[in-house]
Amino acid sequence: MRPEPAAQTAPVLAIGVDGCPAGWFFVELQPSGITRCGVVRTLQELVRDAREPARVYVDMPIGLPNGPGGRECDHLARRELGPRGSSVFPAPARAVLDAVDYESAKRHSLRTTGRSLSKQAWAIVPKCREVDRLLRDDPKARRIVREVHPELCFWALAGGRPMQHGKKHELGIQERITVLRRIHPSAAGEAAAMLERRPRSVARDDIVDAMAAAVTAAADDAVRTLPPRPPRDERGLPMEMVYVHRDSVIHERQDQPDGHEMRPEYDLREGSGASTTIGAGRANVVLLEPDVARWFRDSATVNEALRRYLSDHGVPPTPRKPAS
Repeated sequence: MRPEPAAQTAPVLAIGVDGCPAGWFFVELQPSGITRCGVVRTLQELVRDAREPARVYVDMPIGLPNGPGGRECDHLARRELGPRGSSVFPAPARAVLDAVDYESAKRHSLRTTGRSLSKQAWAIVPKCREVDRLLRDDPKARRIVREVHPELCFWALAGGRPMQHGKKHELGIQERITVLRRIHPSAAGEAAAMLERRPRSVARDDIVDAMAAAVTAAADDAVRTLPPRPPRDERGLPMEMVYVHRDSVIHERQDQPDGHEMRPEYDLREGSGASTTIGAGRANVVLLEPDVARWFRDSATVNEALRRYLSDHGVPPTPRKPAS
């Protein structure tokens, strides 16, 4: 007798979002395995159309400081990212959202935090204000929208290793595509195609950043936060960054085929050839919790255990394609 199918949670729609001049560039990894991307003028449009359960992971500060010291998540992310830590600049103080120009923003910041405001931080204030108002007014947005930082996403997806090259350069783009390919092959293929057909209003790094956020959102319950117990700001919003727990990522040992040695700057393997793999090219990413991952260190052992389980419960085997 076959076992009764286990109760299943509803499939999750995973959306990664990055700001762009025309509004917001988004990537959807749908439960069916279909990938969709596009540009919306406001984040509210995505939240309105996203059927719950959904996860909308956006590269934008959410919980905002209102005093000296800054956010703990920013400090921790800079420490983990090492040479890429400069990509995490301090989130603007909440008081800055009311500023009408850069000079007044600097005064607000100095009065509130004891430090001035960088031009980089000022550049994101309009979108930061948009996200803040959305979360303040929309209960659904507060349930499904969370903050990510793309460099922290890539750090985690690469097994806790910062990217070696800046994302504005071709080497950096290809390095990040390599990480995505090892984690989620279909997502990496879609990202590469998007790079070829992107509109002028979307930068190349917007595409890879949004894809990293979407793959992170698809990781479901394997995500963690910096810090582990995020504090909340005066509006009750968490001051956190979400990432995939690296102990939940399956590392598969593999050798490069003869004549196809990976260039050193793209080689993200740990030790003697460990590369990172999640799932099998579908939007439903399967990750192992740490207590299970310690026993299943590659795809072969996972598949063999599952085949044995199915066989023991009377499920006939599916013919496998011969190895090429």
